[in-house]
Amino acid sequence: MESLNESLDVLVNGTKEEKKEALRELSDNLSKLGKSELDALIDVLEKESSRATKERIYLLLQELIPKTGFDALEKMLRSDDPFTRNAAVEIIKSSPGSPTAYIKWLARDGNKDVRKFAIDAISSEKSPEAVAIIRERLNDEEINIVTTAVEYLGNVEDTESAPEIETLLLNIENRFLQCTCLEALSKIGYSPKSDKIIEKFAHESDPLIYFSYLRYVAEFGEERDLERVQALMEKFPGLLEREALDAMEKIISRHGVKKLPEGVRNTLENIISSTNDSNRKYQALKMLSQVDGRKFLVKAREMLRSDDEMLKLSAIEILADFGDEKDIELLENIAEDTEDDEILEALGDAVSKIQERVGR
Repeated sequence: MESLNESLDVLVNGTKEEKKEALRELSDNLSKLGKSELDALIDVLEKESSRATKERIYLLLQELIPKTGFDALEKMLRSDDPFTRNAAVEIIKSSPGSPTAYIKWLARDGNKDVRKFAIDAISSEKSPEAVAIIRERLNDEEINIVTTAVEYLGNVEDTESAPEIETLLLNIENRFLQCTCLEALSKIGYSPKSDKIIEKFAHESDPLIYFSYLRYVAEFGEERDLERVQALMEKFPGLLEREALDAMEKIISRHGVKKLPEGVRNTLENIISSTNDSNRKYQALKMLSQVDGRKFLVKAREMLRSDDEMLKLSAIEILADFGDEKDIELLENIAEDTEDDEILEALGDAVSKIQERVGR
């Protein structure tokens, strides 16, 4: 190639192999490329039909734009070509120094698509500048952008945004955004209006919101909310069991619950006696043993001979916490009959805990 301009011309009119050679020439002379060449490359990228050639141009722009300035990103983000728009996002994500000062203005652009691409471009960052830019989008008029902002702020556990997310949650009707707000607040772990939020969504008719709602209750629920969780299990039999049990377990552990409401206890005992899911049985047993472990000692001793590993581990845990001196020999006999390392370790820990408790 005699000149860089010739290389650019070939990218427009050349064959596949000539374009490949032209891009190699441009890459070798990267330091000589300026704004005019950059604009020409973006024009070619938008019009090029070959995916392979587009990828090569993208790799060239990925090196060139951080050196020549990020102004070209605005043109790319406004492009009608999806590849060019996505390339701009990826260039921002992969740049050594993120152009957050520039992105701030794009995130306020009048074009909703440009705003969305702008915040997508910094969605993998956790810098204070990026968080501030995305936090500002909580007031965006486009609900998809607000949803993206809420999800991001939850993922980075931005405590400062929690009150604003709560306000959104209590005032919007969009179901998907409501779920996103509940999930985000659960991840952040801070929600001053949790009582009001738990009350607001306790009587919804749409079961879809309850998957997110129960994760929220797991983080912020009080002992009194155990009955609400149990009521949801009855309202939607089988549908919410995993999330409901997770919520109950966290509430019981967090608040050191000493006595379960009768309905909750009956539900847990029914799971133990009727479900075929060993994980659910294990979870229900664990909760009941935390509240009233001694009542389940007989059941635990029976379960030591179960073929279900989860139930056997649950039984060992109960005996470790509440077993007496005679259970040491029982556990040691079980250890002689098993070769499973996890079971053996649990048995050893249980024996040690009982010995320490009974003073042996």
